[in-house]
Amino acid sequence: MRLLIGLCLLTASLITYQPAKASDGNPVTPAGSQLGAEPVTDAKVFLAKIDETLALAYSGQYGNLKRGSGKKLEDARGRIAARLEGQDTIANLPLADRLEIQNAEDLIASILRNKERDRMVCRRDTTTGTRFATTECMTIANREARAKAAAQSTDKVQRNICYPGEGQDCK
Repeated sequence: MRLLIGLCLLTASLITYQPAKASDGNPVTPAGSQLGAEPVTDAKVFLAKIDETLALAYSGQYGNLKRGSGKKLEDARGRIAARLEGQDTIANLPLADRLEIQNAEDLIASILRNKERDRMVCRRDTTTGTRFATTECMTIANREARAKAAAQSTDKVQRNICYPGEGQDCK
């Protein structure tokens, strides 16, 4: 029951990002944002909620943390604090900084839920042949599955190469 209450508090403390505008004027909303929730735009209030959540985690409200989780939680909190340093509102941050804050939030949430592989990670990549960067958000499990499928596909292609010679007919 305490875990459920803690997760509700963490969900309430997560930020709702102000949507950025793409070059065509359409809003760009990062994955994992809490649509419909009241936005937290004050940087100090947001950091205080993160600190409150971590205090609950250290007091055992989220159950037992895995070994080494404390350092990961503090590192994620430090990344959030570094991005918010000197900022009054979160809405004024560049998209890259908001994505970094979102990734750190997702890390904290996944540690507290003990589901590291379900953590959403967003990356900005530039496709070859274009100057425009795109944002790709996937869970760690999805990224691992995609990498495994690519490796199996490559292996399958490489194993099916036929070298004509003695006793081998390539068709």
